[in-house]
Amino acid sequence: MTTVTITGADDATPIDRMVALSERFPFLEWGILLSDSRTGGPRYPSVGWVRALMRQNLPLSAHLCGAVARTFMSGLAGLPFFVAPSELFQRIQVNGYAAGSAERLPFARRTGFEYILQAHDELTIYACALDTEKARASCSILFDPSGGAGRNWSKRWPRVLPGTRMGYAGGFGPDTVAERIAEIREVNGGAPPAWVDMESNVRDSDDRLDLAAVETVLETVARINTGDFRAR
Repeated sequence: MTTVTITGADDATPIDRMVALSERFPFLEWGILLSDSRTGGPRYPSVGWVRALMRQNLPLSAHLCGAVARTFMSGLAGLPFFVAPSELFQRIQVNGYAAGSAERLPFARRTGFEYILQAHDELTIYACALDTEKARASCSILFDPSGGAGRNWSKRWPRVLPGTRMGYAGGFGPDTVAERIAEIREVNGGAPPAWVDMESNVRDSDDRLDLAAVETVLETVARINTGDFRAR
């Protein structure tokens, strides 16, 4: 089964509708972008909104951006609303991951908790895999060549390296998710991606999360996951 991470909910996203979608689609994860400088704007929710969301006990991943990610990679857990990551988020994604940082990640060997290392190219995928092995940490890899911009990946998707868990981003949206998943399955011998992440292609003209577009994506992936999808 492929998990879908929808990234970029913010203060304008109704939490009750997020809860309703999570109840309908158990493979849904919400990716929450955390940034010191952009908090409260489109894609970057305020601290109060995040705290309200956390009371809903939804599957969440924290996506660390900018200075927050750099601070975290230095080995400091200096996040404004972190107490114990495994209690707040099931996964933490480090955007702009710097090779060689895995051993310094806080809580790297904590059980029941997973890091996502963002890789923009195939060389970085190998670096992330090597770092994970050295650190003996619970890390997965997200291949994200567009860095959250939602641009289509025009080349052949990279294969999942043996012994790694890898997700994919880049060009996923309501009109493309089925085709992208089929392409990824083809290069991986029919195996579905562990998860796909989308952000820019499920937003409206005001750069707010479009939950109708999100619902369309989830309905498509639900059919793929049950084998009930037939390409046109």
